[in-house]
Amino acid sequence: MIQEKERPTREDILMDFAVSEEGTPADRLEIYARLYPEYEHELNELTQELTASTWDSEPDCSTVNAAAGMAALEDFARLEASLRTPKPENLAIDPFAAHDARGLRSIAKAFGCNVLFMGRVKDRMIRIEDLTRGFIGKLAGLLGTTSDALADFLAGPSQVPASARFKSDTKPATVEKQSLAEALDTSGLTPEQKQHLSSL
Repeated sequence: MIQEKERPTREDILMDFAVSEEGTPADRLEIYARLYPEYEHELNELTQELTASTWDSEPDCSTVNAAAGMAALEDFARLEASLRTPKPENLAIDPFAAHDARGLRSIAKAFGCNVLFMGRVKDRMIRIEDLTRGFIGKLAGLLGTTSDALADFLAGPSQVPASARFKSDTKPATVEKQSLAEALDTSGLTPEQKQHLSSL
């Protein structure tokens, strides 16, 4: 209980009165009204609120439709499960898929390389760490995509070339990626093409 010598504010007095557990509200009213006669009216109203044991009428609640309630719970359970389901990795879209063989030959020519080297890039056979921003940016422009979209795709695991899939009786294993330097040396490029691609 607040001591008289403190002379607290009106709000402090009413709060202390409401939360105090000393006696009943009626008992507290007599003590507080004697200590703080200037707030007797507010204390009296607060006592009436605290001593009201029941409402005059029950709150108006509409009945719950059991089927609608179950449907809502099922919807919530599905949503919760979808939030816990791990997202599949590498959802990058293949920017090469929109181009046929003729289109890829044209892109390879415009990019300054041959079809074999372009195929290694397309099949993600080259380590993304070795490709510069200029390399990715120029190729992305020729493919009609963004640098970020192309980089996301190229960062994925290497793909087995279609020719290897058809020639093999068993499922071909994923090929380990090679460095850009290895790809330049083993793709039948001319010295001018190697120099150009290295300068991007």
